[in-house]
Amino acid sequence: MGSVTVRYDRASARRHQRVSAPARVEIDGRQYPTRDWSVGGFCVVDFDGDPRTGEPRPIRFYVNFQGFEIGFEAQARVCAHDASKRSISAEFVGLGQRETELLRHFVMGVSTGEMTSVSETLVHMDSPVSVAHWGRPPLAGADPLAQEPLKKKSRLTAALYFAVGPVVAGYVLLTGYQTLFRMDIENAVVVRPTETVVAQGIGYVESMQVKEGDHVVAGQPLFTLMDNDQGRDLEDRKHDLDVARVELQSARTANQSAKEQLRIYQGIARHKQQVAAERVKALEVESQTAEKNLVRVESIVSKGLDSQSELDNAKALYAREKGELDQARPELEVANDAVRAADRGSFYDGYRLIDEGPAAELREQEATARVKLAEEQVASFHEGTGRTTYRAPFTGRVVRATKSPGSTVDRGETLALLERVDDPPRVFALLTQDQVTRIRLGQSGTVRVPMVQQRFHAVVIRTDKAGAIPGGVLTDLLANASKTPRPTDPSGYIELELPSLSQAAKTSLRSGMPAIVNLPRAPKGSPSRGLSSWLP
Repeated sequence: MGSVTVRYDRASARRHQRVSAPARVEIDGRQYPTRDWSVGGFCVVDFDGDPRTGEPRPIRFYVNFQGFEIGFEAQARVCAHDASKRSISAEFVGLGQRETELLRHFVMGVSTGEMTSVSETLVHMDSPVSVAHWGRPPLAGADPLAQEPLKKKSRLTAALYFAVGPVVAGYVLLTGYQTLFRMDIENAVVVRPTETVVAQGIGYVESMQVKEGDHVVAGQPLFTLMDNDQGRDLEDRKHDLDVARVELQSARTANQSAKEQLRIYQGIARHKQQVAAERVKALEVESQTAEKNLVRVESIVSKGLDSQSELDNAKALYAREKGELDQARPELEVANDAVRAADRGSFYDGYRLIDEGPAAELREQEATARVKLAEEQVASFHEGTGRTTYRAPFTGRVVRATKSPGSTVDRGETLALLERVDDPPRVFALLTQDQVTRIRLGQSGTVRVPMVQQRFHAVVIRTDKAGAIPGGVLTDLLANASKTPRPTDPSGYIELELPSLSQAAKTSLRSGMPAIVNLPRAPKGSPSRGLSSWLP
């Protein structure tokens, strides 16, 4: 019976596990590849420098991880030098915690199979680096259960890319579309018809029955004033009432005249439109005839059957007919614009757009309000007491109250601003020089009002490109709404209506609310200029 020999291998005395993954060490300004390395040190081959065994020296350690070079500076001491193999073994001296954890992360990744080396580069197993590595067989001895979490992680990553990718692409396309073909006008404000309540005498405010933001109905008391002049006469109020009634009658007459004038102008505008259209048709026929005649004459002259002067006459005739046609087409566009303006209550006098119809209607409404206010003033007069009660002339909202109880007032001084809630709100916006050239009458867009967090459909009903910004209360509201610095001064303004507003929206929108108008960016000049005509 033979004997059995049992051999006991000595346990490894190494403190750290070594790996042979590619890395480089810079010593005395030269880089050397490592044969193996660990958290504790490294072994370098083909070393031709001074080993200086036992002496700490500065080095730099590099690892190429998925195309990124990761390295750190440290101190190392050469422990062994083999001159025949030109190799040295060194250990790190005083390695910091960050560097130690970095090396331990790479060593553990290589040891467990989570990382491998490809072309002198460390890569994660779940990160494909080239087509050549797709579908390769698993490492020999690898545990399928251990690889399952990696596969799940890879599938989740791919699913995340497929889910987020279209969203990011859509956002980029939407941003590009908004930049090239839409524009935001931030200097805009919501406006309602507003009336001013002024003091009729000299005195002080005795009591206030309303505050800013309150809704009031016609006839509701607003505040009571004590007049220091006890001898105020009722005849002054009656005189003011008579004057207001005369102004109302005059405003009504002017409104009727404006409506009649507008009806006449609408007929004139349509007639001019018809004449311009017929002229364009006639010139198109004449231009086509002249063009055909030019082709015929060119053919005859080229055969030597007629003189060159006949060809010159044909060219001149065609050029004249073509020029007249090019001149007639813009005139037809002007006639079309005049008809559209007349349908909206305005007319074009050849130089500018005049909104005489809406203005006359507004003056009549203002005169009616003044008559009603004067009647209320006469009715609320209490002779001998000096106390005057101011009442709301219409149903509306208190936009601003300029006085408080005990404040002194002077005759003609503003006491409050009331806005009409029965009339639909409008939006006014300031325009820069560039925006002026990109706005068209009748354009549709959206208006966003941040204070109510809602968007509304809007249509441009008025444009003023000459800088005639409306004055009074509207100018103050626009100035308050414009909080951001503008690169250029405003060159004009636009007015937009908000069609199909719900009752809740009409109630929530108040004068002075800042708004942001989004409109299509019309091309600058002719669309034939290409993409440059759409750029901001």
